[in-house]
Amino acid sequence: MTYTQGTYRNENNAAGIISLYEQIGGAETIDRLVHAFYPKVYEHPELRPLFPDGVDEIRAKQYLFLTQFTGGPALYTDQFGFGNMRSIHARFPITPARAEAWLSCMREAMDEIGLNGHPRQLMFQMLTNAANRFVNTQPHHQCGGMQAGGAPVELCEPLARLKSEHGPLREQMDAYAREAAEIGTNPNKTDWSGDIASLQIKVETFVRELDPHSEREEEILFPLMAKHVGRQMGPIAVMEHEHELAKQNLAKFTENARNLPGNVDADLAKEIVSYALQAHAVLTEHFMKEENVLFPMAEHMLNAEEKEQLARAWE
Repeated sequence: MTYTQGTYRNENNAAGIISLYEQIGGAETIDRLVHAFYPKVYEHPELRPLFPDGVDEIRAKQYLFLTQFTGGPALYTDQFGFGNMRSIHARFPITPARAEAWLSCMREAMDEIGLNGHPRQLMFQMLTNAANRFVNTQPHHQCGGMQAGGAPVELCEPLARLKSEHGPLREQMDAYAREAAEIGTNPNKTDWSGDIASLQIKVETFVRELDPHSEREEEILFPLMAKHVGRQMGPIAVMEHEHELAKQNLAKFTENARNLPGNVDADLAKEIVSYALQAHAVLTEHFMKEENVLFPMAEHMLNAEEKEQLARAWE
């Protein structure tokens, strides 16, 4: 990876599409950010009670999470597995005031390390949506019907339809990921070829459902939005990079599953299914980014004619 005129470019990517992780400066920037961030968190009166044992452990976890969250290596799921982040945070009383305090500390940390420009804006918007989703405790004086982070953006019919397609796709990929995570775990089993063949059927079924959804975005939505925000950097570059990354991993799994060398021991089985699990990790984060950032952005950005053009994607 090289750095030229303010742009990180992955030299292995001929199209020059780069992840948000690369746009902000990769591992070095994530490390500087979490080290600037957590002293502010620990000193903040709203947040310090959440960390009675200090912030060293959570700082290390946050480094892993932010690396994956911004499109870098899947360090968090490699170490801690898959989990619903909202459920993981449920044991902490997170009020709207605490969410805002967390974001204020993050804003100050970004200022401190000099993280600026469009990549910062996109990353902070993604973190803002995530922080608001984690709110689970309302002040007693607040009406129960109010929603943290304000009312959700009402999407036009074609954007709402794209979002609704995520539900069945998410169910399919969560199901195959649960099955994949069990492969190679039984120490008494010497051949996992049958399990991989079973998983292959589920993954290929998922890909057949995913492809039309991806094509509608790649051929219509992304180009329409790129007219407004560009394509080489920013949100469209991130989305296209993640599409390509997911496709590559799904293709690697399928290729290996179709060419098994007879008996498959646990180590080889885990290596093969790791591609399917990496695709699941990428797409889980990708769907969240689309639902909380990209689709609302498109709703505000696209004009009536462009939305009509998007609607014709299903014709």
